[in-house]
Amino acid sequence: MRIALELLSVFAVMLCVTWGADRLGVLGAGSVAMWCGVLVATWLMHRRGGTWRDLGLTWPADFQAWRSTLGWSLVAIGSIFAAMALVIEPVTTAPGLETPAGAADRFQPLLGHPLRLAAYLVAVVWIGAALGEELQMRGFVFDRLAELFGRGRLGWGGVVG
Repeated sequence: MRIALELLSVFAVMLCVTWGADRLGVLGAGSVAMWCGVLVATWLMHRRGGTWRDLGLTWPADFQAWRSTLGWSLVAIGSIFAAMALVIEPVTTAPGLETPAGAADRFQPLLGHPLRLAAYLVAVVWIGAALGEELQMRGFVFDRLAELFGRGRLGWGGVVG
């Protein structure tokens, strides 16, 4: 019962934060909600004497590979910007094509500001969504479900399958 309440608590906080952030027009509402869920999960683990390290979150042993991954990530971000400038921008501004009114209202602060967009991609998409989601789902939620269903092969198979 405790495990189900922990999971429900985390998801309830995420839903409430998403709802409120959407109503306020917060850019990256999903990432804000995800990190609020991570904070609640951290508090719940701390109450039980656990840490993220107990769930496998540690610094990589091979920092050379980590630097390489970061470098390739920056190349990917640069490629996205190049594609936007060379392909997407000309196609979307071609004669006869219109952007629906209000479609980009939430992203208005980013339009025409590539450095702001890069910061948004890194902070909200990469750190917020990707890292937050991995911590939340693969770390906390999978661990709690494995505790609920058993840590044997069958239990883990049910969790990740």
